[in-house]
Amino acid sequence: MDKGKDWRSIATVSSRLPPTSDLEGRRQPGDIMIGVLLPINSDKIYQKLTFNVRPLKTTCRLFSLEFYHRFQAFLFTVEEINKDPKILPNMTIGFQMYDTCNIPHYELQGALQFLTDSDRIITDNQCCSRPLFSAVIGSTFSANSIILAHVLGAFRYPQISSFSGLSLLSNKRMFPSFFRTVPSDKFQSKGLAELILSFGWTWIGLVTVDTNYGLQGIQPIREEIVKAGACVAFMEYIYLGQPDRNAPYIVKTIKESTATVVVVFASEVEFVLILNEMVKQNVTGKIFIGNVGWARAIILSMSTYSSILSGSLNLAFSDYVVPGLSQFLAKIDPSTSVTSKWTRMYWESVFNCKFLPENQTISLENPVNICTGSEHLDGIKNNSNYVSSLQSTHAMFSAVQVISKALDDLKSCKIGEGPFFNGTCANIWNFKPWQLTYYIRRVQLNINVENGKYFDENGDPPAIFPIVNWQLKADGTLTQVKIGSYNSNVPFPWTLTLDTSLIVWKMGRKQVPSSYCSDRCIMGFRKAALQGKPTCCYVCVPCLQREISNQTAPIRGLKEE
Repeated sequence: MDKGKDWRSIATVSSRLPPTSDLEGRRQPGDIMIGVLLPINSDKIYQKLTFNVRPLKTTCRLFSLEFYHRFQAFLFTVEEINKDPKILPNMTIGFQMYDTCNIPHYELQGALQFLTDSDRIITDNQCCSRPLFSAVIGSTFSANSIILAHVLGAFRYPQISSFSGLSLLSNKRMFPSFFRTVPSDKFQSKGLAELILSFGWTWIGLVTVDTNYGLQGIQPIREEIVKAGACVAFMEYIYLGQPDRNAPYIVKTIKESTATVVVVFASEVEFVLILNEMVKQNVTGKIFIGNVGWARAIILSMSTYSSILSGSLNLAFSDYVVPGLSQFLAKIDPSTSVTSKWTRMYWESVFNCKFLPENQTISLENPVNICTGSEHLDGIKNNSNYVSSLQSTHAMFSAVQVISKALDDLKSCKIGEGPFFNGTCANIWNFKPWQLTYYIRRVQLNINVENGKYFDENGDPPAIFPIVNWQLKADGTLTQVKIGSYNSNVPFPWTLTLDTSLIVWKMGRKQVPSSYCSDRCIMGFRKAALQGKPTCCYVCVPCLQREISNQTAPIRGLKEE
């Protein structure tokens, strides 16, 4: 046997990963490829592990309309770029996309597939060549983005998230090639604190998830609240390591607290467990202030939670709907789509119907609305949940635009005027990951920012958040109405703009609800501290002669730094 030939065979095999049998996805060939990791299903059923047999495949569940729309926004944007002769002429963008179900090892497995491109046939002289993939769009959630950023960043491989907001990811020393098209939670936390204090509330409860995302998000809010003279009534954690997520204890605390206002910094998947427990314990009368993680969650808009969430306020991601996306979605046909499984799930979610398996008849005991496949999407364009999920697609649209613009800038480089050694340019057919990262860091899009660059020095985009109010509809469900915005790009105190006339609190009331530990002292009385209690908790005692106050001291509010 030829030892040299045998060595080459081993090298060829070792340069590839095992087939991605556990991952479901879609592939479209192109001259330059983009890897996409999305949780089309946002939850999973874990199988019991014995380690004496091969672990069973994790079962994905809970189809996500929002993330399916994000995937469709990706398809639409790629199609538009490939049709545009001004962007990457004579080249096409392709992709490999996987449904990760928000499972960390699926995220990592998908990323490694992108790096090795194991779906290609690798010859002996290609074993160490650059993969076809240019960049990765993902992960969705911050904890998984950190895992990917450590792996991809080791090779300076560009990664763009359209959802991860954890402020830690702005650290370029730790994550040199990580970017995102959503603002950092650092700005979100400041916006939430400013929103809370603008209503004069002084007694606030805090709930967050026990992850870096939750802890780093809630701490700045707490600091700003205390600095302004308000007080924290309680601070509870959603423990992901507990089967019940600590929900019974959290809800008991919320129920027994005199604080009307509760800040929840978590994702919809975590918050829905708290809401289910609130329904069980019949807790009402609280006003929730939330981060973008659950701002436009369709599952939370159901009538089940309307008595709990009506009147709530959230910072949200951009409400910009990608032009032409609605028309693109109207072309979806569940009978002909190449991703028929996901499309059928989408169809069932949108039209509230079910596709029956072949040869199955309708049960009279359990009647269901049967999907025909001929329903028209035009009839649901005014559905608030449908529109809300479309408003979450802009970040994905921006991610594809950033990559394509960076690739076009790389391709347009003139020899002798390039940014690399001795004015050299990168080869569009054989560039290195770090070379594309260079162009992504400096990409300019048609967006109103001061210096024209899309990303700042930390890889973060401009921080502009719409503010939405959860309002009850006639059918008992909830809709989110925009009532203002938070813009970190303008100086304080103009960062926050609110139209309070649009806000509807619980029971349709227009008056701002109160949230105080103690009632404000009337004229002629003063505050007397209660031993062992926060400064916001006091009793009112008569003023001494010649020490009578004729006004109520307001909360100090945020100050300009």
